[in-house]
Amino acid sequence: MKKIVLTLSVLSGFTVAVKAQYARFGLKAGALLTTTNRDHIGISGLKSKTAPGVYAGGFMEISFKKMPDRFKIQLEADYNNITIHHVFLAGRDDVEEKTKAHILSVPLLFKYFFTPSLSLYAGPTGNLNVSSKALVKVDGTQYSKNTGNQVSKFLFGGMFGVNYYIHKGFFLEGRYYAQFPDFYKQGSFMPSYGTIHNFQLGVGYKF
Repeated sequence: MKKIVLTLSVLSGFTVAVKAQYARFGLKAGALLTTTNRDHIGISGLKSKTAPGVYAGGFMEISFKKMPDRFKIQLEADYNNITIHHVFLAGRDDVEEKTKAHILSVPLLFKYFFTPSLSLYAGPTGNLNVSSKALVKVDGTQYSKNTGNQVSKFLFGGMFGVNYYIHKGFFLEGRYYAQFPDFYKQGSFMPSYGTIHNFQLGVGYKF
């Protein structure tokens, strides 16, 4: 079902592009911070840490009548490198756990320009979990585990943000990007995360 939704999102975006009168393309990249809660039986003293990562991608901005229109649609294809970081007690052991994931996301964003330089946008995202691994440190001893078979390959999400054009096609962006549960498959004996929160800050150029 999730695979179907992701495919339909991509196809609908390209269908809109075909019907559009104008389309501009661009590139972007930046840093992100990730945080989320977790629920797992048998742990205590849980602390959710904020972990850094990076993102990069390209986009197509679509206008329907003429270039100065305030309302536009933006279709993106982005790579996100995220880390989910927690520390807690398991019995008497001090545990530090990091889940590192490589995720491809396809946001379909509805964009409104309040001025020629300032725009706000929001919309749904389809997310493909390409690979992930867990790094677990117990009382100073670290273990690594490939978790590719335990994760959900397709994740839903949502995004909203702001763009500010600083000079011609160059812009700054700040946005919030959420991925909805479950990151791990049910019954995989892995931790259960709530919504994964990503805060992104980047730069880009629109051709």
